[in-house]
Amino acid sequence: MERKLPLRQVIGHFLSDQVGDRVHEWLPDEAPGSRTYFSHWQKALTELIAKLPTAELEKYKEIRTVWQQNGPSPEVQQRCVNCHHN
Repeated sequence: MERKLPLRQVIGHFLSDQVGDRVHEWLPDEAPGSRTYFSHWQKALTELIAKLPTAELEKYKEIRTVWQQNGPSPEVQQRCVNCHHN
């Protein structure tokens, strides 16, 4: 069964460091995980997605297709588990 996976989630996985850096520029004293940090994380991700070149966006769409059919690689799954439990 194919999973529905938002493209935004795939891109957020790969650009999480850049997104975090952007949020830190805006809110240097805000702790990751806070409601304020999360709302700004979403805004930063939106900005980065809007600036992606077409070729890079297409690459993420291809990755999403693979992940929807087969799931993310074990390494990606482990990273997601670690992020949600820290």
